Amino acid sequence: MKSGLLLILATILFVQVFVVDYSLAKPKKQTKTEELKGMVIGLDPGHQKKGDNKKEPVSPNSKRMKPKVSSGTAGVVTKVSEYELNLAVAKKMKAKLESMGATVVMSRETHDVNISNIERAKLMNDAECDIVIRIHADGSDKSSVNGYSILIPSGKDTTSIQKKSKSFATLLDNSMKNQVKGIRSRGLVERSDLTGFNWSTVPVILLEMGFMSNPSDDKTMQTKEYQEQLIQSLANACIQYQKANKK
Repeated sequence: MKSGLLLILATILFVQVFVVDYSLAKPKKQTKTEELKGMVIGLDPGHQKKGDNKKEPVSPNSKRMKPKVSSGTAGVVTKVSEYELNLAVAKKMKAKLESMGATVVMSRETHDVNISNIERAKLMNDAECDIVIRIHADGSDKSSVNGYSILIPSGKDTTSIQKKSKSFATLLDNSMKNQVKGIRSRGLVERSDLTGFNWSTVPVILLEMGFMSNPSDDKTMQTKEYQEQLIQSLANACIQYQKANKK
């Protein structure tokens, strides 16, 4: 009798745990609004399951070549691959932004793809995105290095998009400083060597959500709380950006 009761209790506990885990894996159901109606937002979840080391030019005006796309890094504690984290967060971002009336363009929605950085940029150009957010996580040889950073375009190839890109990045950084707990800001970082920036004709930023090589950042990035804070920060930045750039 006692063993039967224990079996029933164990079964109930298993079902409860399974349901909780499953719910965390899915994008949160959102209440629909129209705060971002008319805005086209590009989301580029960085990397993919298998990298492509074939080369492509880093910019339209350069002979310098870089690999088309890499598979990224992985969590030092969680062992989660960066390409998996990037897409999981991007899908939740998509659900949130669409619930606010935005049109969202995704560069990929599965892991098993082969889309180069030039192709990703051109996809967003063709969609005439108001802003593109490239979603990544960082890595370092030093496990003590931590924090999120927001990369912005610089250099002669991106002069037409630099002002708006920096404007959005500043709004996002300020919003994250106010809302995101557990991962500090490293601020804005100018980059002229990123293929995804140099081939873009629309405003674009790259968010490094934290360092997967840092135990604390790695664990924090996987939490529901951090991801929800990040996504709300992004939504707030989009609202402010749209208001500032209304035609």
